[in-house]
Amino acid sequence: MGKQRITVDGFEMRLDPGVFDDFELLDMMAQVQNEDALKLPGVMRKIYGDQYQAVMEHLRDEDTGRVPTERVGEFMTKTMEALAPKSGS
Repeated sequence: MGKQRITVDGFEMRLDPGVFDDFELLDMMAQVQNEDALKLPGVMRKIYGDQYQAVMEHLRDEDTGRVPTERVGEFMTKTMEALAPKSGS
């Protein structure tokens, strides 16, 4: 399928939508859903690959220097929506 160029919250990246066709990633995401937030960094690394650190810098709060987990979750949701195949069009 190849990588697609998407922009999420003003951050442009190239990601392979096929990354979600990975049972291990699905398992990690299920563990995050079941309140094992410690799996979230691994999920992020699998999805964003070599762009992981750039994504973290984009999400970093300028005032605190931290990367808020709520912002990460919102960014990941928007990423998945941007990569999902559109239906009904």
